[in-house]
Amino acid sequence: AVAWYGSNAGGVTHAVGTKLGNELGLFDLSGNVSEWCFDVYSGTYRVYRGGRLDFPAYNCRSAFRLWDFPALHYYHILGFRVVRSSVP
Repeated sequence: AVAWYGSNAGGVTHAVGTKLGNELGLFDLSGNVSEWCFDVYSGTYRVYRGGRLDFPAYNCRSAFRLWDFPALHYYHILGFRVVRSSVP
């Protein structure tokens, strides 16, 4: 109900906010596309986390991680999250 993954995404990405929010009321934290992180895996490898449209549901969690060269382009399966503090 909160994520797009291999069995329900149909092999394509979906617009943000089209699934329910999680228990914190946050949308799109898992699934759809994996997110590049600032974490260094080894040398020039960088980490990406979370499930995505071609992964099974059990990989749709923040603890799931893979790594790759940041110069590679996976336009449809990797993204990044812009975060800001709340506005008063």
